[in-house]
Amino acid sequence: MNSRDRRAIHIVVREMSGVATMSIGEGRYRQVLVVPEGAPEYQEALAQG
Repeated sequence: MNSRDRRAIHIVVREMSGVATMSIGEGRYRQVLVVPEGAPEYQEALAQG
């Protein structure tokens, strides 16, 4: 997914309550992950930086 599309998703989802986004992967394989706020996977990713 290209960076412009990822950014658009981050911006739209930021306005929604109860969900959060993060980018995963590298290079052309980078993707956006949409998860419930407070999900263990999201908390682990935040802790890792």
